[in-house]
Amino acid sequence: MRVLLVSHTCQSLTEGQPKVVALGRHRDVELKVVVPDRWQPYGNGPLEIMPSAERWINVHRVIWPSAGPALFYLHWYPGLGKTIQTFQPDVIDVWEEPWGLLSRQVCWLRHRYAPKAKLLLETEQNLDKHLPFPFEGFRRRSLRAADWLVGRSREAVAVARQKGYEGSELMGIWKHWG
Repeated sequence: MRVLLVSHTCQSLTEGQPKVVALGRHRDVELKVVVPDRWQPYGNGPLEIMPSAERWINVHRVIWPSAGPALFYLHWYPGLGKTIQTFQPDVIDVWEEPWGLLSRQVCWLRHRYAPKAKLLLETEQNLDKHLPFPFEGFRRRSLRAADWLVGRSREAVAVARQKGYEGSELMGIWKHWG
């Protein structure tokens, strides 16, 4: 199974890269991980990658890694379409909120370049609130397109269901990577 994981969190040695290593260890998984070339919370220094995660991580140029009042939810990758087209994943795991621009970008690119790929979204948002334009629309379309949803809590899953998600839920599947 070919899995494409797209996540700014996988730029972090402690937060995301342990997940990369755990996924990469599975014999039936061919893994490719897309991370941004720069990300504000992790500093402006060179990207550090765990030696055990190096073979799976692909650094992509990111646009708007820390833009405006939306903080980090307007970022996107101009080269992601080519990655999806050439890798042809069976599963695309977007470790970002469904209401972010990147989630919307991945939904569109999957439809265009890998329509048979299953889409896995992840969410931590556990408060039911109306988001400002354009984020409510991004969330609605992304949740409709998702095949699976990882909720970091029961409340996060409930919010996603209230906002239109109808697929399967995988409560906390990535909480324990080992």
